[in-house]
Amino acid sequence: MRLPADHRLVSKRGTVVQCGVCEAGGVVGHTSIFGASTPAHEALDATTTADTLTLCLDRASARSLLPEDVVAALRRRRDEAYLWGAASQLGAAELEPERIVASGSFGTVARVRVRESGEILAAKKVPRSAVDEPGLQAQLLLERAVMASMCHPYICKLRATLRQPQALFLLMQLCDGPNVYEVLEGHGPFEEGAALQYAACLVSALAELHASFWAFRDLKADNVVFVSSGAVMLVDFGLAKRAPSDQRLFTVCGSIEYMAPEVISSSGHGRGCDWWSLGCLLYELVIGHTPWMLDADLEPTFDVADAELSRRITAPSNVLAFPEGKQPSAPLCDLLAKLLVREVDARLGCSNSGVRGVYDHPAFAAVDFKALEAGTLPFPAMPTAARGAAADGDAEGGGGGGGDSLSKGLREESARRQAEAAGAAASIKEEPKKAGFGWEDDEDEDEDEEEEDEGDLDVFFADVMEEDDVPVSAEWDRFF
Repeated sequence: MRLPADHRLVSKRGTVVQCGVCEAGGVVGHTSIFGASTPAHEALDATTTADTLTLCLDRASARSLLPEDVVAALRRRRDEAYLWGAASQLGAAELEPERIVASGSFGTVARVRVRESGEILAAKKVPRSAVDEPGLQAQLLLERAVMASMCHPYICKLRATLRQPQALFLLMQLCDGPNVYEVLEGHGPFEEGAALQYAACLVSALAELHASFWAFRDLKADNVVFVSSGAVMLVDFGLAKRAPSDQRLFTVCGSIEYMAPEVISSSGHGRGCDWWSLGCLLYELVIGHTPWMLDADLEPTFDVADAELSRRITAPSNVLAFPEGKQPSAPLCDLLAKLLVREVDARLGCSNSGVRGVYDHPAFAAVDFKALEAGTLPFPAMPTAARGAAADGDAEGGGGGGGDSLSKGLREESARRQAEAAGAAASIKEEPKKAGFGWEDDEDEDEDEEEEDEGDLDVFFADVMEEDDVPVSAEWDRFF
């Protein structure tokens, strides 16, 4: 039988032999609930053979008949089973760790190699303490659900989940190129043709997400990463949310520079907020900063307070403008103007033409979307991120057409973003204080970089070693 996603089965009488959901031959008895560990958005598949009396209980009835604490306990059990019970086709012994590549608000990432196939993956380690934190668990559930349900060339893929006693490892597609913001900071804005190719990747990715009723809600330069082919990929789905056409979301989330007016005003938003954010990002790709940063003289200013920025974004009288001498081509100006429409129903991507209106816009006339989605469209070489002195040298030379003031402004804005991110991380209970890999302070901070990396890997994979049935090879020994 196949039940709708909002129904579960309760065994009223008899004994059921259950196959498919549990191991074949598993037996459950009186009052057992089928599908309690199945995510709310997924339908239940189960095969049973027995003489029973079974009642079908819809979600609304369950919530009204069961005490609130019982419903809450069932929900926690379902969510934990979804996170911790996911089977992986890969075991720890099949993975060879190589190096640390990134750290996030509650996860750290290492590059690993699958021994048999040679496939390179990213292993994101999330400690059990973070998984058990209600707010972080909800974010992780969303991130896992999106990546597990998507299969698209420009959306980071979830390969497998590896469960260990003290940590959860998400094995994902490795995206170790620089993000768009790092490249903008070092080299200035992109040439228009390249910017439209990168935007086309995001249009295709958003179309795929929206077709499955996901709103991304955090599209920004930091969450768009270059890959070796030169294309860009969407990463970090912690703020994604299911948004059916008849449902409005009211959480104010994301980065304010990219927030749609309906998100800022809390008037209710849907998937259409992503098209506004795309307009902001495309503007940033070709101009070097997000819209609404210009003063009365059309000069960019990077110290705009959030309250003033919110006013500029939501005020109908504040029209889209460009810095003096940086007017894009007419088709691109038209595309930006149609994406950055405050009325959602009139916004490109949200009107009657839907996403097809974005695909067919004249600004994308030179982009072959079929080749792009097949992975055969050539891209410019993957850029590198210039940091520190390299970025200063670029600014002094006026590289990328950005000029001194723009590069300086971008660095100041980068510092502001990093400070905001640090403040947000500090506000999370029991958040690790170390920005590096291990969640624990190094005993010797004077070690060289290579030794620190190896020590970090020791800490990263220490949880794997606690699993009794995981064989430890000589290669693993090098990292522990």
